[in-house]
Amino acid sequence: MIPASSNRSRLASAGVLGALLVLVVVVVAGYVRAYPLLSPVDELQHIDYLDRATGFGVVRAGDRVREPAMREEACRRVDAHFDMHIPECDEPELDPAEFQEQGFNTAYVHPPTYYVVTGTIGRVIDAAPGIASWVTAGRLAGALWLGLAVVLTWWLFAELGIAVAIRVPLLVVMICAPATMLASATITPDVTALAAGAGVLLAVVLWESKRAHWVWPVLACGIAIACKSTNGIGVLVALGYLGVRSLQSRRALGAPAPTTGARTTRELVTVGAGILAAAAIVGLAWVGVARAIQRSDPESIPMIERSHVDSIGASAVRANVTAGFTPLKDAYLPDFLEESSAVRTYDEWLDVVVAVGAVLGIAYAGAWTRLRALGVAAVVVCLAAGTALVVANFVFSGIYVDIPPRYALSALPGLLAVCAVPLERRFLLVAASAFAAALTFSTLWSIY
Repeated sequence: MIPASSNRSRLASAGVLGALLVLVVVVVAGYVRAYPLLSPVDELQHIDYLDRATGFGVVRAGDRVREPAMREEACRRVDAHFDMHIPECDEPELDPAEFQEQGFNTAYVHPPTYYVVTGTIGRVIDAAPGIASWVTAGRLAGALWLGLAVVLTWWLFAELGIAVAIRVPLLVVMICAPATMLASATITPDVTALAAGAGVLLAVVLWESKRAHWVWPVLACGIAIACKSTNGIGVLVALGYLGVRSLQSRRALGAPAPTTGARTTRELVTVGAGILAAAAIVGLAWVGVARAIQRSDPESIPMIERSHVDSIGASAVRANVTAGFTPLKDAYLPDFLEESSAVRTYDEWLDVVVAVGAVLGIAYAGAWTRLRALGVAAVVVCLAAGTALVVANFVFSGIYVDIPPRYALSALPGLLAVCAVPLERRFLLVAASAFAAALTFSTLWSIY
């Protein structure tokens, strides 16, 4: 028989998780209502992809945006200034050449997974009364992606032994961070990053504890890459975690130390190799498909042509060393958030708080613990992510672009998990809870 106190604890935990999911819906719905403009983060291209994927189509290199997406931008306008005149909403004919990048859809590099799933969910939401357009429906679907990320991260935290009182402020920060809100309330595959990162780590931790088959972490990594290639940063965090756990296991064999887990070094390395193989197969398969179906050479696309370089220097690499640490840095703030001095202040401090929390977590975590392994992996990967992506862009596409921190969003669940270690000290937990509460209040005040 399960003790009554255990049942009450589970019910209380479920109630807290339910409250966080309500916050997700409130934040995303409010952001969508307050932000009718199209995001400057390529939302026009993503809307066009969503339109095609709803009919189970894909965007090919050389495709130009179609009328439904152009009409949305003409009527909503875009939250950016371009050296062009975007047609008015009632213009009878719309010409792709009058839109950004001469109308070329630059989202062809992404697999269709996010767009098919979001488009399908959007169809259901669009049938509900009061939904203004299919784009609004697609944006509201972001609440489901963010809700999934919260559930998976909550589960991950539970598996790592993080107390409920500590999980709450960490997840509130994740939900209300401007980078998260923009990704969750606009049409963009960036919204998959948090769920992908948390899901991969959760599958790995469950497998390590002998509570899941090795197929699950391998499958989770393949799905993460199938949603967006930059989710590979979250996959690298999982691989780094397994690598550090392997080193911890070797060290523990030669000295009296706490057990490092239920898996042997050989098992850790084998599953790590399987994860790497799955990520490489899925990623390279999409690259092959994208090249096979392209309408024209990507070099003809203005954005690719502008970004083309013959070489990259050390200065370009150095400029992106800290691009992914942390993923919450330099988030875009629409006017309704920019006008709030409180939100601006919290946004400026978010990445500093997460960075300091992660470093303290590594320092205070036990030498052979999972949280130290996860912290080392997450910090190292985030610090290397910018440089790695710059090199990858040059090697595979011959281009150079500055790497935005949001590309590392899939590493955020791991970073937040290790931030839990210093929050075991009561005064820091109180401070973190106050910070999260103030961030939530300021955000909701600005949105509503």
